[in-house]
Order: sequence, then structure tokens, then C-alpha cells
Amino acid sequence: MKFYKAPALTAVLVSLALLGCGHKSPSEVDRDIANAQSKAEQKDQDANARTADSVSAANGDARDQNKDSQHQIVVAEADGAKTKAEGDHKVALAKCESLSGLSHDSCKESADANYDAALASIKQSQTSHDPTR
Repeated sequence: MKFYKAPALTAVLVSLALLGCGHKSPSEVDRDIANAQSKAEQKDQDANARTADSVSAANGDARDQNKDSQHQIVVAEADGAKTKAEGDHKVALAKCESLSGLSHDSCKESADANYDAALASIKQSQTSHDPTR
């Protein structure tokens, strides 16, 4: 009978050993789950941080582009206003040519003063509306 017990005991031990292969204890499974959750949370946080950085950069680029566009508009409007002021000044000076003496001088001073006031107004408007200033 001893002969029969040894192989039986060996078979039981081998079976138990084989059953244990690939199986983890509940504490090992819990630890693996916790590790997997921790890694997943970290990856989510990293992805969220990258997304936030990308959105922030895109918003910054959009603000810069908007600022550049506004600057170009203000400069173009100022150039147009300066051209009009110069034209008005030349017309006023041409009208002064029909006058003589003090009237001529007074007309010319008035035209120059109006021109200077127009330029000051343009500069003030440009300064207050230009986002780069």
C-alpha cells in the first residue's frame, strides 16, 4: 500500500501546483487592479494636461492673430484718414490762393490748424484703438 500512496500523494501535489499556476491570490489581484487604475488615472491626467496645453496654445495663437488683425485694421483706417486729411488740406490751401493779404494768411493758418487737428485726432484714435500700443 505504501506503493500506492506515494504516487497518489505526488499526483495530488502536482495537481495543486498546476492549479496554482497562473492564478493569483486575491491580494495580488487587488494590487494589480490598483496598479492598473493608478496607471490609467496618470495617463488620463497626462492626456488632460496635454489637451489643456494645446487649447491654451491655440487660444494664445488666436488672440495674437486677432491682435495683429486689429492692428492692421487700425493702421489701414489711420492711413485712409491721413490721406483724406491731406486732400482736405490741399483743397483748403488751394481755396486760400484766391485770397490776398491778411485774408490769405488767415485762410492758410486756418487750413494748417484744421490739418494739424485732424492729424492729432487720427493719432489719438489710432492710439486708443490699436491693441499693440
